[in-house]
Amino acid sequence: MKQVRRSAVPVYFSLPFLCFTYVLIVASSFLLADRGFEGVFSASLFNTPRGILLLVAGPFAILSFLGLFLYAVISDSLHSGTAGRFSAKVFLVAASLLFAVALPQTVIVCRFVGTAVGSWYNEGVSDSLVAVEDVAELYAQERARSMEKVAGRYFTGLAITAYRAHPADWMSDIRSIDPHAVACQVYREDRVGDATSYIPVIEAGDSERFLSRDLFVHVRNGLFSLEGENDSFRYGALVRYSNSSYICIYTADIPEGFTDRLERVRETRAQARIIDTLKPYLPLMGIWIFAMFLLPSIVMILIIAFRAAITLGEPVRAIAEGTARLAEGDSSWRIVPRSKDETAVIGRMVNSIASRISYSRGQGKRMTASSTPRTPSTASTASTTPTTAEGASPKTEGENADKKGPHRL
Repeated sequence: MKQVRRSAVPVYFSLPFLCFTYVLIVASSFLLADRGFEGVFSASLFNTPRGILLLVAGPFAILSFLGLFLYAVISDSLHSGTAGRFSAKVFLVAASLLFAVALPQTVIVCRFVGTAVGSWYNEGVSDSLVAVEDVAELYAQERARSMEKVAGRYFTGLAITAYRAHPADWMSDIRSIDPHAVACQVYREDRVGDATSYIPVIEAGDSERFLSRDLFVHVRNGLFSLEGENDSFRYGALVRYSNSSYICIYTADIPEGFTDRLERVRETRAQARIIDTLKPYLPLMGIWIFAMFLLPSIVMILIIAFRAAITLGEPVRAIAEGTARLAEGDSSWRIVPRSKDETAVIGRMVNSIASRISYSRGQGKRMTASSTPRTPSTASTASTTPTTAEGASPKTEGENADKKGPHRL
């Protein structure tokens, strides 16, 4: 007899594959959010291609892929006829509940975060950072003026010539002007052809803070700095006097960590500027976070909910198909239950009704055949016309076969 069965589902639309895809989508969204949220308030990432990739392009690509995937799942279900009204109702209820829970909670949480960030990053924070940077700049300028004063007094042709004639303790005099002075170096350049040698004139102070001679090419008039050197100020002077050339280096100490802290203040101030710019839009960040990082997972849940709704609706669709055939008088089918819930009980009950109808029809046909008497005309007709086992012509038997008995698979 005929059986009402479930149709096969493509592997890439099956629930195990969809659940595995959901795990991958959640992991991708988490990684994008983990790397992207840091860039929202980062001056070094927010306006870079990497920041645009993490904050916009990556989530939008995932969202577009899932939209196409949802369209493919729905199209396949409509094409195969597995999406019934019951499945559609279950899917709509699940989708409504999902959005009713996710969207308000996201907006509430992000509103709280935006309010907290906005209350902490007020104008006083930005003004304080500006003041700290200004103080640091004033300190650096004051130190620079002290070093220029020392260089203007000692790094001259007359001062160097006087020292060569009558050596004196320059470091004590220099430290009376700049207490942070640590080293003073003066060399006379001696050129022979293309080679240049440096003859020491003055080497006073901490020898460990001396500038090595292979770095003299970086010396220039005024303040200069060397790459990777954050613990000192250096002042250079190139002096020409009486056909002689001198290279002078003056090194002064700075407080430990001053440069790093000043750089940190500048980075924080740059971030504060970004937050000041984004502050009017902080209440709306919940919608952006929802769309970029939460909506992909929700769309994947919708795909799983759609397939689950179709799976839950298949027994109902089979029962509806069976009862429709039964109402048309066709009892040559049976429902094949696959579950142990109420739908399986209903399916077995419908099968029982169909079996009873088939049995009753069979009993009625047998009683009708046994109560029909043979007449002489029938016997004479049997001698002239080929008959079947029940005395009917092949044509009559074919017609009766079409009218009685279920088709068997």
